[in-house]
Order: sequence, then C-alpha cells, then structure tokens
Amino acid sequence: RWNLIKKIENLEMLTNLQEIEFYDNQITKIENLEALVNLEFLDLSFNRIRSIENLDKLVNVQKLFLCANKISVIENLGCLTNLTMLELGDNKLRKIENLDLLVNLKQLYLGKNKITKVENLDKLVNLECLSLQIMIFEYNILKTSYLKLLNEKTNFISMYTKNLYKNKSLIANN
Repeated sequence: RWNLIKKIENLEMLTNLQEIEFYDNQITKIENLEALVNLEFLDLSFNRIRSIENLDKLVNVQKLFLCANKISVIENLGCLTNLTMLELGDNKLRKIENLDLLVNLKQLYLGKNKITKVENLDKLVNLECLSLQIMIFEYNILKTSYLKLLNEKTNFISMYTKNLYKNKSLIANN
C-alpha cells in the first residue's frame, strides 16, 4: 500500500503465495502474476488499471478487488471459476456483462459506475449479495433466485417495476 509501485514484477518464486495486495499504487496493467497459481486473494484496488487481463492462470482466486481503477469493460474473468467475491466499484463500467462463467460468485460489488441497467445476472445462481450505487433507467427483472441481499443503502434507484425481484428470499438493505 502506498508504495508507488508502477509495475508488478519479480513474483516468479512465490508459487505458494495465497494473498497479495497491491492496493493504492500506480499500476496500469495486470501482468506477471502467472506464477501465483495458489493465489486466493488479490487486491489491485486504487490503481490506474484500464483493463482486466492476464488472470487466466489464477484459477484458485476466490476474492478479487479491482475497485477505484479505470476499468470500462468486465472481461477475461471466465477462468476464475472459484471466484466468490468480485469488487469492481468506482470504475468506468457502463454494462454488467461477461460474468456467466462465475457460477460460484456470491458477492458482486458494482457501486459508483456508469451502469444504467441491471442485466446479465441470471447465470449467477449462487449470488447472495449485489451492491449497486447507480441511477437505474431500465430494469431487466432479476432472475437470480438465490439473491439474498440487494444493497440499496446508498443506491439512487429511480424506478421500480412490478415483479422486479422474482426472488422470495430477497432482503433489501436500506
């Protein structure tokens, strides 16, 4: 944290590493992590990352933090099938997409983005917590039947539609 790291490097020998934090640095690219095959926790928050890439060898990652970067597209996460928590808040996202293969995802944080439509969540059957802080202009019905918590505490949700939540066990956090 606050080390002014600009590039991720020299991690080749840390194959047994399970957690690493590059929180609050000056990293612009996700790279040189392929040796960390046992990594379960990765925090790259508060950097200057523009795209999600080079994570395909990190199949054991369960928690991934990428908040407060400059990411505009959710991509290249399909290999992270063990992911249970994904934090993408405070980026430049406009759309919820490319999460279909993350079937073990339980927590998804997307607050402070430019998303205007809740969509593409129906394959996330284990999703329990969805945190949004967005202005909703159009809702697609949330079909994720296991969603337990929709965090609306700091949301600016402007429109509710009838039968918005098909989930009987939904808990709204106000």
